[in-house]
Amino acid sequence: MYHHILVTLDSRGRSEQILAQLPPIVWQHRSAVHLLSVYPPMRAVVVDQQTIVYAHQLESQASIEALGYLDRVAMQLHERGLSVSTEVRFGEPVETILATAQASATDLIIMPVPWCRGDGHLMMAEVTTQVIRKSPVPVLVVRLEA
Repeated sequence: MYHHILVTLDSRGRSEQILAQLPPIVWQHRSAVHLLSVYPPMRAVVVDQQTIVYAHQLESQASIEALGYLDRVAMQLHERGLSVSTEVRFGEPVETILATAQASATDLIIMPVPWCRGDGHLMMAEVTTQVIRKSPVPVLVVRLEA
């Protein structure tokens, strides 16, 4: 039984397709869902040795946009009876996802993944592949439609 579920989403909009594919056990047991967006650390923009935008300003703007998206997705889940929390973090994606899962006592990680053709086979994104390999808890991969 899954009590705490971590769902990774990006703010591009397509990843919310995952919500239609949540396993029935999530709904039956009213699992707590934690929505997470991870971004690589931002770097300051420097032109001619003059800082135009600082890293913390870029991270703040990205957080605002991502939280707006996550909050809209969270509302959909909340309206259907689930307890939902949201978070935006900056760091190396695989390690950040795994650290968040451990800190929130996650029982299951759900990751949407775009599939791409490589050498005639469908291949998962590298971050998803690494999370699957390193995660101490099950990882459910949901294929995103193009």
